[in-house]
Order: sequence, then structure tokens, then C-alpha cells
Amino acid sequence: MEITTATLLYEGAPIVHVSRAAAEGVLAPPVGMNAVGRVLSIGASATASGRTTESGLSCDGGVTLSVVYADPDGGIHGFESTAAFSNEAACPDLPAGAPVTVDPVVSELRHTVTNGTINVRIELSLRYTVLPQCSAAVLSGIEGAGVVELLKRPAALCHTVRADDELTLTEDIHLPQSAAEILSTSAFCRISGVSVSGANASVNGVLCAEVLFAGPDGIPAQAAFSLPFEAEAELPEGAESACARCRVISAEAVLTGEDTAELTAVAELWVIAAVKEETELTTDAYSSAEKLDCAFLTLALRRDVWADCRATARIELPLPAGMPEAETVHYVRLRPVACGVECADGSVRLSATLHASALYTCAAGLLHSFETTVFCDAQCECPAAKAGMRAEAQLNAELLNASGMPGGIAARLNLTASVTGYLLAEETVLTDAQPAGSRGGSYGPVVYFPAEGESPWEIGRRFGVPQAELLKENPGIEKAVPHAVLVNMRRYI
Repeated sequence: MEITTATLLYEGAPIVHVSRAAAEGVLAPPVGMNAVGRVLSIGASATASGRTTESGLSCDGGVTLSVVYADPDGGIHGFESTAAFSNEAACPDLPAGAPVTVDPVVSELRHTVTNGTINVRIELSLRYTVLPQCSAAVLSGIEGAGVVELLKRPAALCHTVRADDELTLTEDIHLPQSAAEILSTSAFCRISGVSVSGANASVNGVLCAEVLFAGPDGIPAQAAFSLPFEAEAELPEGAESACARCRVISAEAVLTGEDTAELTAVAELWVIAAVKEETELTTDAYSSAEKLDCAFLTLALRRDVWADCRATARIELPLPAGMPEAETVHYVRLRPVACGVECADGSVRLSATLHASALYTCAAGLLHSFETTVFCDAQCECPAAKAGMRAEAQLNAELLNASGMPGGIAARLNLTASVTGYLLAEETVLTDAQPAGSRGGSYGPVVYFPAEGESPWEIGRRFGVPQAELLKENPGIEKAVPHAVLVNMRRYI
């Protein structure tokens, strides 16, 4: 008996590894700026690139810090700085060369002021995701004595491909009032849609930017801008669907007039597409002349699911004990710390942890600031989601408005989530079939009572009857197998 095999390439279940990293240093205002008297808020965002190593996983990244502070005389200023971090994580038995993505989140930021500078320590949570490209040698054909039957079933294998690009987005913006100084700028990208035509993908998105600035009176103010953008990416032929992920690397606003500024953001754009390959999998075999000893392998085939969803949420920021009520809220800065995703059919529930920094004026006209951590959840429509689907989300929070309330500050915000999930389909395939002795006996007619639900394939395999002969002796059996009724067939006995 001679068998032939073929190499089946498929994408297996993601390997997820969670680790932690830290960065620390001293932040000093640029030359010419006043020394730090009191920190009002520090915004932080992180980026990282990962790779596999001999011992596991590794990444290098950076944290961009946006500092708003009051000098010893009460003047409000802002500046940006960066801190680098790296991480080595032991994770044995990783597939060589598999793509790795790292999602870094600033989970905690501590600071102290010493001699006009800021000492910071940043704790980061890192989520490594390895997408293995797997292969298996599967049986494709058998030649031997008698008639050999192969049970094959069609299958669609999905392969993901990624096209990377870097975008520089520039726009002139008008501030709602005159500005004396830009304090800080933050931004994220929201993807509106991706369309695939041939080998090209068109991406429509919005750069959501937030600018903190000081007015002529020195009082900080907050302004939000939504700037649409378009991008193109080349994809392989056969791409059926695609999504895009866009991560802002840097954002800066520079005053060009009393109430105008030039906003510039640099972002990484990833366009991820699914290419579907139709194939046949050999799932079983038998011979009319020999018994076969078959070997099987169960494969977990991955199909990625992407979605972008939004929801509106309301949060309350409680004032620390002893602080006066908020008369006017000047800004609320939000930094996502964690996000859990629970999938249902057609929807996802986001459970978000947010770090908030707030600056407000009390009734006496004095500036106050505080930081706190809040929790919120939201239900989002997501047609691609399936119940039980494993998913994660990159979350961004966009402030809509904020106002004082008894004992705190109330804020409304948009939650924007880029959800990445996957579904696993188990397929059992035949990898080997070796002769295990002759069926023997004499050839003649028999009567058989099929068990309920038994298929023609199962009947033929039980008795070693070629499928063509079984169908000839029992017309219509391929459409419906009679229950508890005599079935005419021939077999080795």
C-alpha cells in the first residue's frame, strides 16, 4: 500500500503572554521655562515593537509624557518628554518567525517634585500576541489492494496578511479662544471603514485630537478636534475582507496666531486582510480488501474577526476629602488603563478602567487639581461578534463635556474600541493509514439493520463495501438511510 501526503498550511490559536515593564527618570522643563512648583497632570501613552527570541519574547518601546504644571508663582505651563523601556519574557516553544504584536498600557504613574524637576516611575502592562503559522502533513491519497475509499470534505482556510505604513497628518486648527501657550497635545485615530477592491484597500478614519492651552489670563482650557483622513494600502489578490488599526506615535500643536495652531500627528497604520483558500481535507479512509490502521490529527483552525465600535458613557469623578466644590471645570484628561471584552451575538460589552486627571476652579476662584481611577462599562453593537468569541480591545476615551456636581465632577465621553477576536474551528484530518491485515471471508449478500443516524459512509466502512456498490444495491440511500429496515448490500463475511 502506498500513501501520499500534502503539507497543509493554516493559522493556529493565538499565543497570548502578559508581562510587565517599568521606566523611570527625571523630567525637567525645557531651557527657558520656569521650574516646576506643582504637577497638575501627566498624560502618558506607550508604543512598543515585539519579536520572538531563543528564550521567548522581547520588546522595546517608549512612553510619551505630557506634563502640565504650575510654577512657584502660579503660572501654568506644559512640556513633553519621553522615557524608554524594554522587556524580556520567558515563553518557551514559540513557533520561529511568527508575527508578534505588543499592546503596552500605562497601568500606573507615580511622581514627586524635587528642586523644580519631576521624578517619575511608570509601570506598564504588556500584552504579547503571537499568531502562529502552522503546518501539518496530511494524507491526500492511497493506492492499495481492492477499492480504497477516501472521505473528503471541503474547507476554507483563512490566512491573514498585513500591510504597514506611516502617516503624517497635518491640519490648521482654530482654537475656541485666544491662547498664550500650548500646554499639551494628545491624539488617537478612529477607523470609520475599510473597503477592498482588487489588490487595494481604502481606509477612512478620523484623527481625534485634544489640545490643552493656556489663555491670556493663564487659565487652562481644553479643545477637541476631529480631522478626517484617507489612506491606501496594497493587498494580495484574493483578499476578501480587511480592517485597519492606527496608532498615534506623536502629536504636536504649534501656535501660528492668537487663536490658530498647526496640528501635526504621526501614526502607524496597519491594514490587515483575510485571504481565503478553498481546499479539501481527508478525514477518513477504508479499503474493501484490507483493514486499515488510521492515524488522525485534530487541528484548531483560526479565523480572525475584527470590528470597530463606539459607545457613550457617563462617569463621576469624586473629589478627594477636603477639596472644595468645582465651580468651573477647565479640563479632564482620560487615560485607559484596562479594558475587558465580553462577546455576545452581534454585540460586545466593554468594561473599562480609566485614569482621570481634572483641573477646576472653585467658587473662591482658586485652581485645584486631582487624579482618580474610575470604572465604566458600555454595550456596543458589533455585528461580527459571536457569543463565546475570545477578544481583546484597544480602547480610547474621548471627552465630550464635563461639569461640576455635588462632591465631584460629572463627565460624558465616547469610548472607541478596536476589537480583535478569533473563532476556532476544529477539524480532524487523516495523517496516515497502514494495512492491518486482510478482511478475509467469502463475498456474498447480507441483510443489515442500520442504526439510527448511520450514514452510507459508516455502513460501507463497517463492512468494507465500496461506496459505488453500496449505492447501486440501495438506490436512494445517499438521500435517506431507512431506519430499522432491511438494507441489501454485499460484503466480505
